Amino acid sequence: MPNGSLFFCLMKLVVASDTHLNCYYARMSPAQLEQRRWRIRQAFSQTIDYCIRQNARAYLHVGDLFDMPDPRISELTFAVKQFVRLREAGIPAAGVAGGHDIPRTTAFGTPPQQMLDEAGLFKFLPAQTSAEFEAINPIVLESSDAKVAVWGISWNHKPEVCEEVLRNLSLPKTEGVNILLLHAGIEGYMPSGSADPIVTLDALRSAKGVDVFVIGHQHRWAVFPLDGKLVIIPGSTERFDFGEVENETGFWCIDIRGREVEAHYVRIEPQPMKTLNVSAEELPNEEPTEALAALVAQSSAEDQLLRLCVTGTISRETFHRIRWADIYREGCAKNFHFVLDNYGLQVIGEKLSIQGTPISVLEEIELAAEVLEDASQNPEEKATVTDAKNLLLSRYTR
Repeated sequence: MPNGSLFFCLMKLVVASDTHLNCYYARMSPAQLEQRRWRIRQAFSQTIDYCIRQNARAYLHVGDLFDMPDPRISELTFAVKQFVRLREAGIPAAGVAGGHDIPRTTAFGTPPQQMLDEAGLFKFLPAQTSAEFEAINPIVLESSDAKVAVWGISWNHKPEVCEEVLRNLSLPKTEGVNILLLHAGIEGYMPSGSADPIVTLDALRSAKGVDVFVIGHQHRWAVFPLDGKLVIIPGSTERFDFGEVENETGFWCIDIRGREVEAHYVRIEPQPMKTLNVSAEELPNEEPTEALAALVAQSSAEDQLLRLCVTGTISRETFHRIRWADIYREGCAKNFHFVLDNYGLQVIGEKLSIQGTPISVLEEIELAAEVLEDASQNPEEKATVTDAKNLLLSRYTR
């Protein structure tokens, strides 16, 4: 049989995760937030586009479809339209819910995936406990050359419950492939410093009858064998915060023929994102504002999310010479979004502390006002600063 014919015998599945529709950014303007959400929606729609182009057998999503359990109507409408496209192409969609989809208590409603299920657009696999899992039948997919049973465990806010389900899991043997969809933090694959609860690799090893795990929650993709099982972590379709600037974004395509499984990664180009780290010790004592502004300008791009992190120790005199508002305006003007982070900056000097005692808030107000008064361009501006200082001092309770 020609190689081309072999290709079409394959069962092709598209799997995605962590699309986080309706993601919220507190520091963005309403216009910026809408543009950013549009970019996030477009990343999700690319997974649907690919699935339809490839005439995939099914579309699987492993959680955090939305960034919250009560997304805006506009985001729900967009998601519905995408799943309608799949239905019109004859491609079933199914999956589990993630931690962002599931309310912490049932009193606050159900995951949005439940609504999609009731509309006949998405087969929701809601099981979180062993009893719930045993009560749900798998989704069975068949082609001329492959048979797949798709099972699922949705996020549980108590990771020990998911651990217990996996350790007691025993899927029925099949001539085809058993795929288990899961949304959980996995041991060894969470970002360093993450406080999220995790499921151990030993629990994955204990799950009997599973041939392929597809696991959402981690935003950095990974694929690895584990005691004869294949583990696929799809990763996210977009970068969502500056801790993810090194992450690739995309989704996976799984090809199955008989019991043979191959998977390959499909990359999505994310919105540009960068962190500019500046050490305060490198700043000149004279004209530090100009030096920072030049660094920001060099690192800027119109469509980019840029964060400036200034860390280290700096003299109080140099600190007050920096016109932070000017730096912020410069960053905002030359980037899609700009974050100024100087929380890691330690200001030192005689007036900062006396025998280890921090300077008082009242002294800080006086010092800040003194710098602003000295920088005033005319008597009227100086008088405004003085009035503001006096008002603050009069309202502040010692």
